[in-house]
Amino acid sequence: MLCTKCNYRGEMKVRRGEYEYQSLPGTTLHNVAFHECPECDAEAVAIPAIEQLDESLASDVVRKEAPLTPEEFRFLRKYLGWSGRDTAMRMGVEPETVSRWEHDQRRIGRTADRLIRALVMLESPVDNYGAKDLAGIHEGAQQPERCLELKTQGWELCA
Repeated sequence: MLCTKCNYRGEMKVRRGEYEYQSLPGTTLHNVAFHECPECDAEAVAIPAIEQLDESLASDVVRKEAPLTPEEFRFLRKYLGWSGRDTAMRMGVEPETVSRWEHDQRRIGRTADRLIRALVMLESPVDNYGAKDLAGIHEGAQQPERCLELKTQGWELCA
């Protein structure tokens, strides 16, 4: 393994312990591996299966009974891979509102709390999502006519 501080290449000492997970303050990870450099005593933490960890945390957060904290709201937004601006577009609020929620300058209302939880339950986390697709949603838009046809594979939109 390579030490990022002194560039030592070789065997690192490994110890196991608790780690305060930075992505969601107040979350402690148990039995985490800490790699210690024998040359400079630098320490690095190794968190395996981080996607599964975040998925478990997101599931726990959306199912809790208490209102979301600003840190939990930010965690859920980042879990989905959305910027503050993308989140604001999806929730129908201004980007400044999302920022105020996350910085505890404005209370997260019940509707916003429930909406972000529902979005986490319905959406898959993504790295590159076209939030611009939702930018055109507005009250005066004309309702489209839809046509669906039943085929052997199921319903499909008509051409």
